[in-house]
Amino acid sequence: MMLLFKNKMIKVYWENLNALPPTEEGDWQKNIPQGLAMRRKKNWNSVTEVAQNESLKYGALAVLAEKDHADWSLSQSANYMLIGYSDQNKIGVDIERIDRPGEFSDFGLTPTEVKFVKSLKEPELRKFAYLFFWVQKEAIFKCGHFENFKPETVAAYIEGESRILGQIMVQDYILEKDSMVLFKKGQTIGAISW
Repeated sequence: MMLLFKNKMIKVYWENLNALPPTEEGDWQKNIPQGLAMRRKKNWNSVTEVAQNESLKYGALAVLAEKDHADWSLSQSANYMLIGYSDQNKIGVDIERIDRPGEFSDFGLTPTEVKFVKSLKEPELRKFAYLFFWVQKEAIFKCGHFENFKPETVAAYIEGESRILGQIMVQDYILEKDSMVLFKKGQTIGAISW
């Protein structure tokens, strides 16, 4: 598990689950239930409860289970996991694989964002731009900033430019702006909101 980002209010860890040895019960896919990122639906109050209820044995949750934090969020995309916590603020995280199958969708984007994404000529850049906007919205939603969240009505906090997107698509980066962090690490893109 790698510390991806830290400031005075939050800590966020990134993990490639394929780099971890399998547990006795099998591989990581059998040990990390779908929808864990939406743990509030199951009324789990602490990371310790999740670790106990779901029998998760990997590093990210083991570290957090040592102390229950005021708020935490977890996201998983294929074999990658992102987990963040804060003693001071609500937090939301989202991670997506860049190389996942599929094409650009305009689901959840504002008309301005759709226009921007459609203006990009390369299909891979369009998909990356969509994910660039989507992870921000998902992190904002998980953070609880909006009661009735409709992603197509909320503009992404950090706007894209084709010049910047083309550059960050090929290299790792971390970009912080006020209460939002965007990052690209390897084949993942993600956002952190607090």
